[in-house]
Amino acid sequence: MNTELTLAQPRKQPLVRPIIWAVTTFILALGLGGATALNAFGPETDAALAEYEASVHSVLAKHNALAARWNGFVPTFNAVPNSDVDGLDVVFARGSDVTRDLVRDSQAVLAAWRRLTPPEQAAESHRLGQAALEATQDGYIAMNDYFSYWVTDGIADETAAQTGRDKLDEAAALWQKAQSLDTAK
Repeated sequence: MNTELTLAQPRKQPLVRPIIWAVTTFILALGLGGATALNAFGPETDAALAEYEASVHSVLAKHNALAARWNGFVPTFNAVPNSDVDGLDVVFARGSDVTRDLVRDSQAVLAAWRRLTPPEQAAESHRLGQAALEATQDGYIAMNDYFSYWVTDGIADETAAQTGRDKLDEAAALWQKAQSLDTAK
């Protein structure tokens, strides 16, 4: 670890690569699991339910596109060795941009989700889906903090990374619970 301190540039902390990999694994699972969550409402053929399902699929497609964007960034981030400070500066700046955009775009996904009116048989799954989308956005916000702290202060804030991971884990659990409700019908 670099122990040399200067007043012009804060000492850079070691990165927490396992957290990024865990977050990546989760986001990939969320992207795949989110697409199937709220998918299996049972044999009902109600027109309102069919319309709702179509709307849900549209919103989840947007959500999955966000997950794909994150998954596209993470290998680039993980390819930069901790010893390459200039490379880290570049990839952290990119991470800050990516996560800032994910936060903004996830807000649009949440707004679209909140406009949906689920039929009675889908109300609990819909509520859990919304909570999962909110937790995902909170995870993106925390990861944006992680990257932005490096850009502004030269510090890899492990607390922000852990908060992001915890929120994304929470979102995964909520999606699984929503999906289990749907498949039980």
